[in-house]
Amino acid sequence: MNLIKVLLAPILFSIVLGCGNAQDQNESTNLSAEIGNATDVEETDSNIVIQDTLKEAVSQAKKFLYNSRLDPETVEYKTMKSDEIKGLENYNCGEDVVRYLPFPQKGDVKLFLIPQDCGDFPYRYMLVTVKNNAVVSGFYAEGKWYEPENYSEIEYTSFTIDEDYNIAVKTQFLKQTDIVHYYIDEKGAIEKRVN
Repeated sequence: MNLIKVLLAPILFSIVLGCGNAQDQNESTNLSAEIGNATDVEETDSNIVIQDTLKEAVSQAKKFLYNSRLDPETVEYKTMKSDEIKGLENYNCGEDVVRYLPFPQKGDVKLFLIPQDCGDFPYRYMLVTVKNNAVVSGFYAEGKWYEPENYSEIEYTSFTIDEDYNIAVKTQFLKQTDIVHYYIDEKGAIEKRVN
């Protein structure tokens, strides 16, 4: 049984971590279907234990509110006036209207993904929280960055939000990948997890 746990640990870790793109989410769904439809596997005790363990892991994997990357060319935004929420003018790119994508609220905290394509980088998004009709916090959560004269070294940033509002921000630069975890506190602030 311990051998089974050792062999399954990397699979379970990748399913539960969930930091990736929509294709990763589809792959875990496909994995669930393949596990449920495995008919050509010999019915030994160890195979049944492995199948049951994988089924349980897939069913317990977090559901995501957001687990993809946006295509800035095709995304359709909602809009609101910049003065509707205190502090929103910091994210309006000098316009009277703010474009945004809403997420489901966490209690009385609203979450918006706001494009910041008014500068040097056309693919840049801020994740912003709002409570009591005022911006509480915001940070760079998705996009790409590079030195203007060096397009060969691009830094990509993406994020996920699970159903418990745990946020994982993944930054890839050259051959290095960093993942930083955040949560939303009771005041609506996005805070870095310390663990």
